[in-house]
Amino acid sequence: MYSLVNATVLSYATDSQYETVDLSSTPINIIYSIYSEIYLTLSNPYLTSNVYVDFNAVKPQLAGYRGLISQWLANIGNMTLPTIAAIPSANILYARYSDATHAGYKATVCKIGFQNPLNYPTDLLPDLQITRPGYSTDLKLINEYCLTTVNGFLHQTDYDGTYAYIQQGANTMRKSNLNNFGILSFLDIGTITTLPIDTTKIYADTSNTGMYLKNKIYLNINQSISGQSVMLSLGGYLVFPQPNVFYQVSDSIFCLHTDALPLLQRYFESSQYIDLSSLGLSQTALYPGAINASELLSDAVIKLYLQLPQSFWIVVNSPTLNFNPVYIQNSKLPGSFISYIKPINPLIVGYGRMAEYWSVYEDGQWSMNVDNSFLVNYDFATNPLGNTQNINSAAIPGNQYMLSQGYTLQIHT
Repeated sequence: MYSLVNATVLSYATDSQYETVDLSSTPINIIYSIYSEIYLTLSNPYLTSNVYVDFNAVKPQLAGYRGLISQWLANIGNMTLPTIAAIPSANILYARYSDATHAGYKATVCKIGFQNPLNYPTDLLPDLQITRPGYSTDLKLINEYCLTTVNGFLHQTDYDGTYAYIQQGANTMRKSNLNNFGILSFLDIGTITTLPIDTTKIYADTSNTGMYLKNKIYLNINQSISGQSVMLSLGGYLVFPQPNVFYQVSDSIFCLHTDALPLLQRYFESSQYIDLSSLGLSQTALYPGAINASELLSDAVIKLYLQLPQSFWIVVNSPTLNFNPVYIQNSKLPGSFISYIKPINPLIVGYGRMAEYWSVYEDGQWSMNVDNSFLVNYDFATNPLGNTQNINSAAIPGNQYMLSQGYTLQIHT
């Protein structure tokens, strides 16, 4: 029978590092609630040396188990365990989020590479020029190490040797008359490259009949990504590697399970914030604001969605990235969340929007404040979609909105 020697863990706390702890008297369900990564060192009289187990590999079966590790080991006897070669020992490096305005940055409408004549109409300026008055800051780092959000949606950046820019950021601010922008820094992890999605290099799953891009997409990044990590921005929503959602299948090809994403909800949520007119969806005077669901999910429109300014590859110069959702407390007040650890991670609300937030420490906890924390209960989500069904943004009568159950996304390597 196996016996516990010790455990190496990584807690959910801000800036935590690996540590060796005694878990012999801690119930397993509590262990999983405290630590994001758990590695056990076990001995067995039938083995000549200790073995190492990634305890998260058995989390789906044990997350609710209230017994001790010793009790679990007694129950399984000499059953084969998911062993690993060694316990991680390197320092953990984290991505860090900041509300850009709170951090002293300023955004001015502009057109990248264009010198504005006097009194030039601001409506024709699509981008944002980023400065940081009062601080000596190398703005090149924003383009090389950071992802930026405008009103909760990812945008690509640029740099001209003097200023940093957010592409199409001004258009997004005008769309909703909001001017929030945030910075997610990978400075401690590695450089970032963003690339357009080449829709001539995508295809559906042809191994099954009746499969379309709305079900599953194979995407070719068309370059070497050895030693790097890859994510996607789809319409401004972050898509990170997850089993059965987004994963690599060969040297340069990734698989995206499109049907695992709430595309219809995201269309209506994002339509308040970003310009989706390039999708060319049919509109009728009889049903203003309504769209045809099958048209939105057609191969032609999904390809257009992948060509939005807010859709692009994200390549991080780090061989491994880990993503851990850390759920926080909903304060029951609109636009407010509570965290008991200092928030440095991006905040995900609604149907996946990365909301900009300000955090304030008060009464032994952190208050995280956002512009909009509501989740719309769309009426169409309660009905089966027909092939020609028109849908709109109408909410369920009597239960139109609810406060989002937000979470912060811990990204580390």
